[in-house]
Amino acid sequence: MNSKTKTTITKEDGKPALTTKLRFPEFREAEGWKETQLQKIARPVSDRAVTGDGDNVLSLSGEHGLVLQSDYFGKKVAGDSAERYLKLIRHDFVYNDRTTKASVYGTIKRLADYFSIDISADVHVRRVFARLGLCASDATVEQVIYKARALNPEFPGIMDLPSWEMGRRWCKSRGPECAGCYMKDLCLTANADK
Repeated sequence: MNSKTKTTITKEDGKPALTTKLRFPEFREAEGWKETQLQKIARPVSDRAVTGDGDNVLSLSGEHGLVLQSDYFGKKVAGDSAERYLKLIRHDFVYNDRTTKASVYGTIKRLADYFSIDISADVHVRRVFARLGLCASDATVEQVIYKARALNPEFPGIMDLPSWEMGRRWCKSRGPECAGCYMKDLCLTANADK
């Protein structure tokens, strides 16, 4: 679905309004989406973290969402002092205007509950889940997310980075290198010929 499909609906300036191709019948003739500056609908967080919060420092990753800094970088980046970091509470969101191929408008993620951060089911993660036999090979993003939630309801996102690394390092789409993977003994694909 393309969110920038031209329609017959126009804005006040005569330009086509942004709408999706597929709309519920009751919205087909409704106005398109309105552009609103982020500062008009949200206020910046200003509370600072305190000493002792250093073990819970999160980083915003375009691919993986909000992740524990220590898990993402493999070390404690913040050190013992977390005062230079902002303190988030449940339902706050983080926005980074840096653009990437995956997010041309920047990255925005909501902190619904740190312990319910979902897995980011990109192509590598979906491939690893399928080859491990956790999901079907044609599983949707939602099916992978629900499987991760079933496996670790408190923190399904903890499987994100290891799965992504396996997909990039060993579980490649063509020519997987199963012998080097630490999941080879449990992997259905690696053990298919045995």
